[in-house]
Amino acid sequence: MRELLLVRGFHPRWSGEGPDGGRDLTFTELGSPLLGSKPRTWLVSCKDYSASGKAVGQGALDGCIEAVRQHDAQ
Repeated sequence: MRELLLVRGFHPRWSGEGPDGGRDLTFTELGSPLLGSKPRTWLVSCKDYSASGKAVGQGALDGCIEAVRQHDAQ
């Protein structure tokens, strides 16, 4: 995900916070001045359950709102 964001011209950063040792990413979307857009910070949390063969379920989103607030993302 980090590499994809880099290729698309964003500047992803490891969060450095949280129980996963800061492996979540944040990046800032600058917006378009022509359209009056304001910069927004995004939080990217990647999940990988491939070893277990299970799908990522709804429970993986528990604490999502708190994480967004913790990282001051929008």
